[in-house]
Amino acid sequence: RTTLLRALGAGMAREMPLPACGTLVELEARMNEALAAVEWGYVQISLDETQPALLIQHAAAPLISVAGDAEGAWLGTLLEGLHQAWLDAQPGATAGVTVRCARLENALVELRYALAA
Repeated sequence: RTTLLRALGAGMAREMPLPACGTLVELEARMNEALAAVEWGYVQISLDETQPALLIQHAAAPLISVAGDAEGAWLGTLLEGLHQAWLDAQPGATAGVTVRCARLENALVELRYALAA
């Protein structure tokens, strides 16, 4: 299930490719444009000053319960695939840096883009 959900997220990224972005501000803006076009919420990007990581707060994505997953945790995994594909396609992307869901609460998903531990 995890592999399938990440693949679906990556497929979404292929359908909504982002241009190369030179700054985090520009990247956030392009992500928000793509997400707004499909009504999948919005993101805020920041840097984690304590650990080398990019923090992505994805808010207002559709939260849908499914059998065996009343909280809609599947959404975090799908968004991992979406944001991983978008970030991997950016200039200077480094192999081994992954997007992982750090927290899911209601319609807010917090993702971390950092070296795999």
